[in-house]
Amino acid sequence: MKLKSKNLGSWNAQDSKNAFDQRLKKGSGFFGHKKIPSYEKNDIKYVSRKQPCEICGKPDWCSYTVNGFGEMVLALCQRVSYGSVKQAKDNSYIHVIAETTRISNYVKAAPKPKNPKADITRCNEVYTALLENIQVSNETLEDTELSALYSSHADRLLERGLGDDTVARNLYASVPQQAGGNELTQELSKRFDLTGVPGFYQDSNGIWQLNTYSKGYYVPYRNQKGKIFGLQIRLDVPIDKTKYVWLSTPAKEFGASSGSPLHFVNTNIIQETAELYVTEGALKADVIGELSKVGVVAMAGVKSVKAELLAEMLKILFPNLRRVFIAFDMDFQTNKYVESALSEMETEFQKWNGLEVKTLVWELCDGKGFDDYLLQAGENENGI
Repeated sequence: MKLKSKNLGSWNAQDSKNAFDQRLKKGSGFFGHKKIPSYEKNDIKYVSRKQPCEICGKPDWCSYTVNGFGEMVLALCQRVSYGSVKQAKDNSYIHVIAETTRISNYVKAAPKPKNPKADITRCNEVYTALLENIQVSNETLEDTELSALYSSHADRLLERGLGDDTVARNLYASVPQQAGGNELTQELSKRFDLTGVPGFYQDSNGIWQLNTYSKGYYVPYRNQKGKIFGLQIRLDVPIDKTKYVWLSTPAKEFGASSGSPLHFVNTNIIQETAELYVTEGALKADVIGELSKVGVVAMAGVKSVKAELLAEMLKILFPNLRRVFIAFDMDFQTNKYVESALSEMETEFQKWNGLEVKTLVWELCDGKGFDDYLLQAGENENGI
């Protein structure tokens, strides 16, 4: 097993803070709003393996629109709400790819969110209390045991390369049954204001509920200070090859959209070593951090945050950063969508002087993801 890398030059942080602040003022991308082009029904095309969704990277469910020159105008993503400017009638999230001036009645004006997302302090308090108090039943030969995870979920996390201590420390937990989830929610509502915390909402009787319709286990997304700002669910049964969904309630009373926050692992190591690894998915990042003891930053999807913004944010958070290793899945060699995202990220990082940028490459037979590569390398080293 041989790990290689592509050296892609360097960058520095001179104007990064100013550039980031300017983007906030302009209200572009994921931090503001654009004027939304309108379109006709017959403009809509559906994604495919050859033309996956520009936002989530999946080849199904989503669609997009084109102008008279065949250029993409809007991405209509069924999965990613973060960065969208409104919802279409089919509940897809509309992301502006290119501007146009044509008029249409197909897209209805999106209602204003019933509540903005709660701040990170409140989200962290609620999610931490939720995950610490989840108890699900595991049937054993002797008795029924209660724990945060179903045994099948605990086994999967162990197979991925996470030790029991890390699983407990990171607060992985199974999605509870509806009755148990709502009972826990009633207790949480007595301690916290659940308004705007994604995943929670009030029913028609004004009773707080937890969205427990997606079965699987929670994967926490933490900011650079270790606070939980979002929860993804690793589904037990993928939906049209979709393995992860956000715990989110944007259309519910007093609910909110999860957005698509970044996830940080071993921030102290990033600060000590002045280097970090960039990958896709919080679980993958946790495994990489566990197996290689490095600092990792993960996006929910390869294009869930624009490469330009990611570069600017990293330099603001880690001004002394000197090395970045891009560790995308090896299917970038055959997946044009992932290849495009990788190319954009390389381009943005190369704009700044002073940062060494490398893209990690290994043989696909050694694992699709860098976490798989590390796990297999460790097994070979230990003779497993």
